[in-house]
Amino acid sequence: MKNELIYTIPGWGFSADILSHGALADKLCFGLDYFNYSNMSIEDIALKLSKAIKEPGTIVAWSLGGLFAIKIASLFPDKVRKLILLASQPKLLADTGYSGIESKAINAFIESAHQDFYELKKRFITELNFPNKNIHYKNSMGTYFLDDSSRQLKDLLKIFLADLRDDYRQLRTEILHIIGGKDAILKQDEQCLQEMNSNITIVRIEDAGHCGFLTHALLYRSIIYKFIS
Repeated sequence: MKNELIYTIPGWGFSADILSHGALADKLCFGLDYFNYSNMSIEDIALKLSKAIKEPGTIVAWSLGGLFAIKIASLFPDKVRKLILLASQPKLLADTGYSGIESKAINAFIESAHQDFYELKKRFITELNFPNKNIHYKNSMGTYFLDDSSRQLKDLLKIFLADLRDDYRQLRTEILHIIGGKDAILKQDEQCLQEMNSNITIVRIEDAGHCGFLTHALLYRSIIYKFIS
């Protein structure tokens, strides 16, 4: 465990530094930021990010970042020893027989981002923190939000529409999903994920939300380190 390299990929709107805190605060992590690649396809962005993976290691990816992690593991299986997905799955949008973000919600989100980006940021961080009411975590998340990259972040919204279920089905990398039972952003169905890929481990934290790696740091840390080791 002590020699395992950990690469982190953040959710939409955040720098990778946010994943170097909370559950991973005592480990050296190599952040893979993607906001500068906003005009590229998900495959092209994954290719760019993969170049920073000089040695095989574990990728810990949160929310939208999980899509890039899945694509990297699909394209370069030798680079990804294990894959840890926090509040993430191979298709974020709900589909027939598949839980996720409702298309109505994501369309409203995209529209709000173009109308009033900074108001959207405030509401978004509040939803990310649900059901946690500790203002410390809300303020902490604001610190890592990329306000000065609003144009790039708007361009990246198209990635929410990606469907990587075929890539996910083909993965032979060990995968850990940590799901927040009170996630206000993404609803996930463990059985559906298990049916797509049997080589996965799923842990549900009933009272955690979308950013449980911050609000339930010690619990997430123990789960992550046990899986890696």
